[in-house]
Amino acid sequence: MIQQHLDLLTIAPHLQRLFETGRLKWSLCEALARLSPAGQEDAASTILHKDLGVQSARRLILPMAAQAPAVESPFQEVERLELMIKQLRRMQRTIEYQGHARKAAQ
Repeated sequence: MIQQHLDLLTIAPHLQRLFETGRLKWSLCEALARLSPAGQEDAASTILHKDLGVQSARRLILPMAAQAPAVESPFQEVERLELMIKQLRRMQRTIEYQGHARKAAQ
């Protein structure tokens, strides 16, 4: 489960919401994270439009991941890392808030 959350950080925020709302299955997170941002968009769109199950979605994603590198340029890698940092900070704030709320409730 922790690995899925880490993989989720490499996925665009609007695609992250598809996992959070259940439109995309968590078990696809790792496979989608292997794709470039454009590849993630294409795969997610196909999965949703064709209403693919997990196994069919994996069969779609794996060849896409093998064809193209996960990072298309150094600038995209920097953007991806900045997004991950932003997501980690948001997670940290949530954890800190929950910790303060627990202390206040005691």
